[in-house]
Amino acid sequence: GIHGWTPVNIGAAPADDGAYDFNGTSNYIGTDYIPNISNGATMMYWFKPNVLDKDQVMGVFHYGDRFYAGLSINQTAFFAVGNEYKSDIVISQHLNVDEWVHITLSYDGTTAKYYINGTVVDSIVWPGETANTSPFRIGDIDHGNDHFMNGLIRDVRVYETTLTQDDIINIIGNNINTVFSKDNFHGLGQAGSLNGFRIVDEDNNEYINCAGIWQEGSSCS
Repeated sequence: GIHGWTPVNIGAAPADDGAYDFNGTSNYIGTDYIPNISNGATMMYWFKPNVLDKDQVMGVFHYGDRFYAGLSINQTAFFAVGNEYKSDIVISQHLNVDEWVHITLSYDGTTAKYYINGTVVDSIVWPGETANTSPFRIGDIDHGNDHFMNGLIRDVRVYETTLTQDDIINIIGNNINTVFSKDNFHGLGQAGSLNGFRIVDEDNNEYINCAGIWQEGSSCS
């Protein structure tokens, strides 16, 4: 496995081509997509960090309705669901600057599990209400502190269902070099939930999803 994990084999790391570079100070992709996590959800992405000494997370931030995952200072894991969060999870032996790592957060309505390269490294219990009203962000969370991600990100996925470990490993292995574009940005919730989602593809073309139809530009016409 990658970075020392041995229980599963997810294959080679992805290519840099098709990934998006975030500067760690101001870059993020904003969306209007508000994931419904009350009945279970899974988010996942590939990350190739430039630094490992800062908080770097993406997902949803809203007090009481959080759903995000990433890395924290001292090369530790950092994730949250509902009104519970966990940090200082030591994973330094599995992280390196300028090397790809796959991060997944799954939630089944009771327990949230944090995966590194397809293996569970920690979990938290949150059986409470998760009536999320905040949109999903890529490369950051909507919070006043510095959580901007510094490095390459690709193949971001959000499912409004709970994926098993086998599901996660299968997705990682079968989509190792999926290019981040309007044509294959799939898995974001239910039909129509991409409305308002903005993306710049690998050729620097900007698109916005308008009621399920992609239009060129930054606003719906």
